[in-house]
Amino acid sequence: IARPSFWLLVLTGVIGGVLSGAFGVGGGILMVPLLINLVGMNQRQASATSLLAIVPTSIVGSITYLAAGHVDLLAGLFLAIGGVIGS
Repeated sequence: IARPSFWLLVLTGVIGGVLSGAFGVGGGILMVPLLINLVGMNQRQASATSLLAIVPTSIVGSITYLAAGHVDLLAGLFLAIGGVIGS
């Protein structure tokens, strides 16, 4: 599998991050199509790569919201349990 260029991946991340921040949508809606259409990955590779990229992004976002007092920890725990079971 040919590796996409560093700058193309960074550009894809920036586009996905800006659109996600502006519209509040997740990686599956934006990042997977960007990785397929802009970078040239297949669907399975784009989905897996997007899942990996979500981890640091969600950690930083969660810490920011937690510091501002906007996180319901109990609801987040139950959502996490359901998400792990569902995936």
